[in-house]
Amino acid sequence: MTNDIALLELSSPYPVTLEPAVLSSAQTFAPDATIAGYGFSNADNRTLGLFNVTWPVPMKLASGDLSFKPGDGSPHKSSACQGDSGGPVFAGRYRGCKRSDLGGEARPRFVQGTVSYGQISQPSLTTGDRNRDAAQACIEASEVVMQSITAKDRRDWICATTNRQAAGC
Repeated sequence: MTNDIALLELSSPYPVTLEPAVLSSAQTFAPDATIAGYGFSNADNRTLGLFNVTWPVPMKLASGDLSFKPGDGSPHKSSACQGDSGGPVFAGRYRGCKRSDLGGEARPRFVQGTVSYGQISQPSLTTGDRNRDAAQACIEASEVVMQSITAKDRRDWICATTNRQAAGC
């Protein structure tokens, strides 16, 4: 897929004050990233549909896409999975802490892409648990691909569509 990105315009302000993320540029691309979404997670008793973050192996940036092979060179085998599509790919490693949490995290957060798709096949081991088997297939994917918003055409589109109101334009 290409240009798998959407922007939403709200009819009224969001009811909670949130700190906006900033659009990454090619200069702020970070191979170490955080993926956020509602897909299947092995954390917290195998959850599905609950927000969680994951730290995949370092990503590659090529031809407007970010990609990685889950578990490639890492025992952690972290991946994006069904339900994560459209979720943000942040530059850097975050735990999801609030500004008020002790220890804090670097601000602002830079968004460098959106989760798009994975090239998965039947998992090598099936358990009979549909969600767990789907997660295993994601972990064994030959590649997970994200649409990079550091690509000039996508970044220019976002900035033009938002009248340069998006942070980082």
